[in-house]
Amino acid sequence: MHSIVAFSLRAEFKFQIPANVKYTDLVGDYINRFTQPCFSDEQLRQFSARLNMANAGKKVLRKLHMQQFGA
Repeated sequence: MHSIVAFSLRAEFKFQIPANVKYTDLVGDYINRFTQPCFSDEQLRQFSARLNMANAGKKVLRKLHMQQFGA
């Protein structure tokens, strides 16, 4: 995995910024420099399944909250 920090074009830096700090319009170019996959297809499927489960749980909790406190 590679970390990146993005700033809007309004940001002004008063110092030399690291290579992984970019303005938003340069993020795509920076990401496209990396061609080696970080995760296998199976790992990506597992991540997706976990995110979907978390999202489903969030919806259930929201529904319970609404029932309990009304909205």
